[in-house]
Amino acid sequence: MKEYYLEVLKKGEKPDWPHPAQDLVEGNQPLESGYIQYWAYPKESNQDADDLPPAEVLAAEYPGVKSAILIDQPKEDELELILVHKGHAWARTPSNLANLEANLTALIEFAEQNFTIKAEHFMTTERVAAKVEHKLDELAEADENFTPVNTQEEDSLAGSKEEDEDGWQIKPLGAKREEYEKMEERVVLKSSVDRTSKGWVFLPVVILLIVFTFILIKKDWVMSRILKTSVNSSAEKVIVSPTPSPTPEPIFDRSEYKIRVLNGTRKTGAAGVLGKQLTDLGWVVDKVGNAKNQSTPQTLVSVKEGYGRLLQQLLDDLKEDYEATSGPVLSTEDTIDGEVVIGNK
Repeated sequence: MKEYYLEVLKKGEKPDWPHPAQDLVEGNQPLESGYIQYWAYPKESNQDADDLPPAEVLAAEYPGVKSAILIDQPKEDELELILVHKGHAWARTPSNLANLEANLTALIEFAEQNFTIKAEHFMTTERVAAKVEHKLDELAEADENFTPVNTQEEDSLAGSKEEDEDGWQIKPLGAKREEYEKMEERVVLKSSVDRTSKGWVFLPVVILLIVFTFILIKKDWVMSRILKTSVNSSAEKVIVSPTPSPTPEPIFDRSEYKIRVLNGTRKTGAAGVLGKQLTDLGWVVDKVGNAKNQSTPQTLVSVKEGYGRLLQQLLDDLKEDYEATSGPVLSTEDTIDGEVVIGNK
């Protein structure tokens, strides 16, 4: 793993690097709430100040994750623990299997004390070995701070222990369960039945208008009918049938669909950027990551069979930045409803 340093400080504070500034290449970028992310590389590393640190590149793949501890294994005997908050790396610490529990606890406490950030779950990259996963399972059984949430709904939001298609594993911290539920709750709109039922309130008014208009136009005929009714014992009733209003097309609700975003190019962080854009539009971005093919020529949008409106809406939302086209139909057993594979155009 390349050598680098990372610190997040309040605006105006200066990082305290382990080496003199003249021996380092430094870069920085602003974060939320007046914080600045600083990083530094040794000059002999041939890195530029604009080169984001590896921890930040990994964190950018999860723009929708509020707070988590990301565990990576760049080498067989090395682990890296990264505090991820809203798609950015706020802290990192090296570790190994022997002191994994102590370092996880220390990083969680550091996040709360320095940034008031509560790590709600931890995640592992596809490079993490099986013995590390086994150690994490032991921690989950022995320490309540690492107890996974077992309800089916929360497992579907946070991911299962098994690797997904993008090679990521997600395990929620039981101690943070209440905050985790708040992070993942959706806004559910009222049903279309409730919306259309409001239209019937105006139906009596429409009928009265139709009757009044009819009387104005046919007043002579109406008067003759009234006079005839006074002579004849059997009066005839005039029945006016209301003209049915056309049923409005239901509003498309993006929040009802789960979307997966995969980077099919060699441009670092492209899936994270698009994932945030789709989240801002109201889509539920369930997963982001890298596609198996890193040379996808054109952006592809795939949906399950019968999801034509979903396909058209995704194509409309992407047309300003991508020349997207429809891709292969997704399996009915897939946990997501739509997939976007970013291509070179």
